[in-house]
Amino acid sequence: MVEEEDISNILQKDFEVSKIQKAMKELDDWSKDIIYRKFIEEKSNEEIEVILWISNDNVRQKLSRAIKQLKSRLENTP
Repeated sequence: MVEEEDISNILQKDFEVSKIQKAMKELDDWSKDIIYRKFIEEKSNEEIEVILWISNDNVRQKLSRAIKQLKSRLENTP
């Protein structure tokens, strides 16, 4: 039998996923792409560098900016 707490945890996770998906849609294409490759595909910065044809420094910079944008949107999403 499923406990109420388990259902609550499942619903909370689903809510968080939908909140992240909504915030991701608001990002520019570069930000979406680099976040997707880093956290969904679990690519290293070096792999992203090769895929996107940008320097490792540029990968780190774009990733940092993308994470800041996503965090800001998540904090401002009800």
